[in-house]
Amino acid sequence: MGFEQLLEKVQEYLPPEKIAMVEAGYNFAEKAHEGQVRKSGEPYLEHPLQVALTLAELQLDAASLAAALLHDVPENCGIPISQIKAEFGLEVAGLVDGTTKLGRLSLPTPEELALQGGIATIESQAENLRKMLVAMAEDLRVVFIKLADRL
Repeated sequence: MGFEQLLEKVQEYLPPEKIAMVEAGYNFAEKAHEGQVRKSGEPYLEHPLQVALTLAELQLDAASLAAALLHDVPENCGIPISQIKAEFGLEVAGLVDGTTKLGRLSLPTPEELALQGGIATIESQAENLRKMLVAMAEDLRVVFIKLADRL
């Protein structure tokens, strides 16, 4: 799968000026992830590309697709959200930042549940649910990006 497949899909529903934002997101992510590979050995860029393609199948907007392409850049490449904001604006930066923060939610393993006796776990799960609801209230697209990221 390559960028051409994503481009083909977005051309079905996005106007040219919005497609330019998706292309810019891809180009930025390509530079940022240059030389990175996943544990499977495939180029790292394949993952954000797949996330963006999943969202394009749902016909999400250009900002969501750009954010999907960029969602791992802050944590994996050391590029600050402020740079993404400077390049892509507040909307895309907010989606990337929200996706990153939502990704920090942690669910306890069965072993942790047993060790904690369930009490601390209930509080932890309630806090995670609260964070997810806040993210959804701020911008539901963050949840779509994170769900596509987990596929």
